[in-house]
Amino acid sequence: MIVVTGSNGDLPLATSALAVLLWGYFLYVGVVDPFGGIWTLWPLFGTANQMLAAIALTLCTVVLFKMKRERYALVTLAPATWLVACTTAAGLEKVFSGNPNVGFISHALKYGDALCGALQTCNRPKLHPPGGPGSAVHRSALHRSRDT
Repeated sequence: MIVVTGSNGDLPLATSALAVLLWGYFLYVGVVDPFGGIWTLWPLFGTANQMLAAIALTLCTVVLFKMKRERYALVTLAPATWLVACTTAAGLEKVFSGNPNVGFISHALKYGDALCGALQTCNRPKLHPPGGPGSAVHRSALHRSRDT
């Protein structure tokens, strides 16, 4: 059994606590969210699934090179490259998109600002979607919110 420890042995405890807290957060969101957390968990599991496929294809490519079968490597390397590119782009868009219907951050900011306005208790400055106020991303997010 391999055990990774920090200088004082607290690293395994800290990483285990972090994992438990993150899963606890997902469970909390699943209880609080009227849709049962599906809008948060489904994109995360989808991204993880595609990245796992890319890792498996990369492993197959490495095995082909180790077996001196380089001529077949393109069969696994091309789809692996495509999966990494598409999944990374989609994951970044899912997190950082200025559209609240797509991006996690802009969605949280939209409802956080609405909650602060309703409760009149926020002391934090108003946050804007990525791109800053006045940018094309911000203007498109504003126009979409007016249309809905």
